[in-house]
Amino acid sequence: MRTSIGRREVENMQGRESEKVLSEVIAEVRGRLEASHPAQNALRSAAEVIKHDEAEMALDDFSHIVKFYRVFITAAEYGKVHSAARGLDMVEILEETNILPFVNP
Repeated sequence: MRTSIGRREVENMQGRESEKVLSEVIAEVRGRLEASHPAQNALRSAAEVIKHDEAEMALDDFSHIVKFYRVFITAAEYGKVHSAARGLDMVEILEETNILPFVNP
């Protein structure tokens, strides 16, 4: 018996993987910042949003946090975030917020 995976199931799998990747990047960035850094609370909130199945909102929050608090991320982290954005079909969020100036090579 063959089992086919429908488009919705594929999208759900991509979304879950994107959530996982985004969570990992947020954790990496938080781990690098001092505990007293003002972005810590905002990043913690973004991580909580992911736990409530709102990865798209968390991606938007993350990109605005990076820009507003001037949090630098690595090129590898940006690559992961971009991959997550593709999985969520939300690459335009990264383009609109333009966090590239905050990506270290």
